[in-house]
Amino acid sequence: MENNVSILSSSWCIQYDKTLQTMQNRGEVCSFGKFDELDEFVDKNGKLVLIYTSFYDFVESLIARETLFTKFLESWLAHFTQLVNFARVNRSKIILVSSRDIAINRTSFENISGVSLSELEVPNFSSSTKLLANYTSQVNSDVRKLLELLDALTTPLSEGVLLSETSAYDVEVFLQAQEKKSAELSSEIFELTKALSSTQEALDAEKQAAKKLEAMIFDLNNSLLEEESFNKYSLSTLSEFDSKIATLKNALEESEFDKRRYRRQRDRVEKKNQKIEEELSLLKVVLSTKDNELKRNAELLGQYEANTLVAKKSAIASTKINERQKKSLEAKVNELQKSNDKLFAELSLIRKENDGMKRSRLYSAGQVIKKAKNKLNRRDELRLDDQEISLVATSEYFNIKWYLETYPDVAEAGIHPVEHYLLYGAAEGRLPSPNFDGKWYLTRYPDVERAGLNPLVHYETYGRGEGRVVSPKMLASEASSKKN
Repeated sequence: MENNVSILSSSWCIQYDKTLQTMQNRGEVCSFGKFDELDEFVDKNGKLVLIYTSFYDFVESLIARETLFTKFLESWLAHFTQLVNFARVNRSKIILVSSRDIAINRTSFENISGVSLSELEVPNFSSSTKLLANYTSQVNSDVRKLLELLDALTTPLSEGVLLSETSAYDVEVFLQAQEKKSAELSSEIFELTKALSSTQEALDAEKQAAKKLEAMIFDLNNSLLEEESFNKYSLSTLSEFDSKIATLKNALEESEFDKRRYRRQRDRVEKKNQKIEEELSLLKVVLSTKDNELKRNAELLGQYEANTLVAKKSAIASTKINERQKKSLEAKVNELQKSNDKLFAELSLIRKENDGMKRSRLYSAGQVIKKAKNKLNRRDELRLDDQEISLVATSEYFNIKWYLETYPDVAEAGIHPVEHYLLYGAAEGRLPSPNFDGKWYLTRYPDVERAGLNPLVHYETYGRGEGRVVSPKMLASEASSKKN
């Protein structure tokens, strides 16, 4: 700079001011970030010229950028408060001018500062800028006071540079336009309220449809009760279903469901019915296979009994067969009888499961009934659930042969291994197979023990999907796999 004169402007002002941007590109002005950085310039003997952007130029830039004016005004107040405080303290050491005053009165600035500037373009203010700037200075006391202090500290290059030609009438027109916009917004709010009311009516209609659906469920449930005569199991379960359905009906009357939820619910019920039909078909195939196996075993048993009878007669007639061979034959007869009893018990269990699936029309009453069934509390520890029997009997972790061999008292008691495990075995700490430790499972997951659930039933229903482990061996295997 010439004559040891430093011309500075804040980087915050430069980003909103085209005149300052032009001067910075020409190297006629330098930028600074914070006012603390100006202390070294003030301490020097040379002149310090501090240029700021006028309030009107700020408003013009904001309108062009479509920036939120209210939010920006907070930043403007903070920045220019610092500027005014700095100019008060160093009033005798600096020259404070506005960029617009320099552009209009370039010659006067050169006379004061002793620095020659290139010709600068003077932007014109739009009517919107004048209205918004004057209106803000009138209604905002902080802005008005700050502009008055800034005007008092500024070195004027000419008179009337910062004055607007906007009249009070123009401000009134501006306010009327704002009121018109407010009225339009009120009208839009009214229309939105009407739309909301229509939506509420639609929701009420959906609620009525939900009540009709519940009535249909109730009628269907009554029809099923009239058609079928349930055994002790079914009567108890149905009574609990009725209680749960009544609870769910009250909840549905207090809730508002939309169309999408009902469609999703319907799809889930259809998928569940399809799954039940597939399971029923599979059980029919299994039942047919078991019937064939039972017939074959019965034939073999008849042949074996005939052969055994002949062998016994031969053993009696022959003195050469010793007592040891006789006991061996009797043991084989007993083993075959146990095998036949075991197959008969499995066939009874499958038939029992098949009978339960035939009553699966209850599932058509909706997913609500299905969920209610899964949440029933077990009031009688000795009462079995068809679904629990099916889960245990088809589980890979229940080995009937192993269970009978490990616990011979079960075979002697004449009770099916699945029923014995559900009624007594799990409570006594017995294992359904070598690969599932029910007692360890309850210890590792106390929430299952607190719920009073059978460990294997819980694992097949929830635990498998939740990634729970069934024994210490499985836990150790998973830990080893993670290390590898």
